[in-house]
Amino acid sequence: MRNNFVLKSQIKALIGLLFLCFFCENLAYAQQNSSIGLPLFRGGPAKNGVYPGADFNSIKATKWQFKTGAAVRSSPTFDQGKVYAGSSDGFFYCLDATSGKKIWAFNAAAAVQSSPAVSKDKVFFTNKKNQLFALHKITGQKIWQVDLKPDLPYAWGFDYYQSSPLVNAGVVYVGSGSGAVYALNELDGKIKWSFPTASLVRSSPSLAQNTLYFGDLSGKVYAVDAQTGKKKWQFATVGDTVNNLNFGNDFKAIMASVAIKDNIAVVGGRDGYFYGINATSGQEIWRHNFDGSWVISSAAIKDSVLVIGTSDGRFVKAYNLYTGKEKWTYKTPTIVWSSPIIVGNTVAAVVNDGFVHCLDLQKGTEKSRYRFGDRVFSSPSFADGVIYVGNDDGNISALQTGNKPSSGRPIKKAVFWTSDVMGKYLRAGLSNLIRDYFVAEGYELLSEETLPTFLKTNSSSDVSSVVVFATGYFQEEITKGTYQKSLLYDYLSKGGKVVVLGTNPAFHRFDYSAKEYKGLDYLQADTLIGVKYPFNDLRSHYGLYGSVPTETGKKWGLSQTVSAFAGVDPAQVTPLALDENGKAVYWVKNYGHREGTGFVQLWMQANMLHQLGEVRKIAEYGLE
Repeated sequence: MRNNFVLKSQIKALIGLLFLCFFCENLAYAQQNSSIGLPLFRGGPAKNGVYPGADFNSIKATKWQFKTGAAVRSSPTFDQGKVYAGSSDGFFYCLDATSGKKIWAFNAAAAVQSSPAVSKDKVFFTNKKNQLFALHKITGQKIWQVDLKPDLPYAWGFDYYQSSPLVNAGVVYVGSGSGAVYALNELDGKIKWSFPTASLVRSSPSLAQNTLYFGDLSGKVYAVDAQTGKKKWQFATVGDTVNNLNFGNDFKAIMASVAIKDNIAVVGGRDGYFYGINATSGQEIWRHNFDGSWVISSAAIKDSVLVIGTSDGRFVKAYNLYTGKEKWTYKTPTIVWSSPIIVGNTVAAVVNDGFVHCLDLQKGTEKSRYRFGDRVFSSPSFADGVIYVGNDDGNISALQTGNKPSSGRPIKKAVFWTSDVMGKYLRAGLSNLIRDYFVAEGYELLSEETLPTFLKTNSSSDVSSVVVFATGYFQEEITKGTYQKSLLYDYLSKGGKVVVLGTNPAFHRFDYSAKEYKGLDYLQADTLIGVKYPFNDLRSHYGLYGSVPTETGKKWGLSQTVSAFAGVDPAQVTPLALDENGKAVYWVKNYGHREGTGFVQLWMQANMLHQLGEVRKIAEYGLE
């Protein structure tokens, strides 16, 4: 009897010790990850896209970039000093979060466009073949693999993402293109249950109150018991009733994840609607019509504010979660497929132009923007002051956030444009493109009538202002006068900023009364802007040479250049790019004021959508 008692006591003690170890392991894991979101897509099971961390107003620098072999549309996941992400090159990567160096890579044999989930010692993801992998997160060795059956037919394209796994309480939940959502045992990958859907599932499952939420490509939203896989309710979006063949477009599919807070589930679809649904009953609370603009982006929700992006509508919007009332709209230069995140009072919205747009959560005003690469379909994540995101140039990027002090000065931004009144030297199509881009970015449009007033009004060190010249033309009213006495020079000398694109307008000589163009006069640049050219002939043109950005140019935002002519002695300007002969072809002439002011000479090329983003960054450098 005594031996049995001792044995039972030892067993109880052992069980208690194992429980304590398990508790301590999970406590340590939670403490180690307390400053970041949970290591899965959208930062947690409810897919709210909110990450803990200090508020920020800018991206300070690209901390590192890791180049994969193809586009990165998977969203990186941070866990315990490592970053995990897949690539369309068919590999899944583990990187050091500090340096960006590769720790290991796993060949998944197909594009990896799902976002990973990490649980204890494992990392989970799916590939384009509908294979779910569990790897050891330290070594990258495969623990198990489950084939979730081939995709159902889907002909409408723009089908970039795979469902991202969600791990909770020892169960892995994931959607499949085979038309089902699966619950699998985390330990060995054995299927616990599967729920059949009406179409492919690209939506990443969300979890709240023991209920799994997701959509499918037929336009249905489902709520399923997480333990049993039994359906609780089904919601039909407008897309569920649409026949795509009548429109020649897909207005049915739900690809976004359902975000859940306070018993409200929100999701949008390719039907161009955005919905608020009662998470318990499945009844619609409110909806918004985006006029056919796809909602691929998943919503972010903090407190009562929810934020969403859209495709052809080209905006990021915020709504009141409970009433559906619009709070603000932020226009973007191009489409938004990436899902925004919220950190503190900052929305980080990654747009298809390769920029991170940092917005004020309450007002929707732009705090700053930062260009880090090419087209972006990956959604960002955040940990310890760093944004992690992929893009279509194949990079996984780590972007260091921070707070740039504000000068307190009002900021005035304008673009000047006029019609081809002189002939010959203006290309209307190019100048129209520049004009339209900057007007869409919120720049005031100036004409020959309003440009002089703008220069006079903002000729003060108390104002930060810039004028981008979409038209390579200086009208007589801003250039007339004796040396250094013109309105243009006065504006520059008092801290204004002018950006010219292509042939410097200071070279052009006109007969204003006859409205005739008289050709190039290189020596005139000295009178107008204080930059000397040695000859008034071909020797100052000098020829077209390739150029390379300087460190200052990179700091201003210049990442690439085109061949340019009429380079100047770099001693009299601040070079932004030098040609192969050491001449400054991209440059700024500063007139003794703070950095970021003065006369900026840039060059353009025919395909400018990518380059105009850089021009805007250069134009706004130093305005704060």
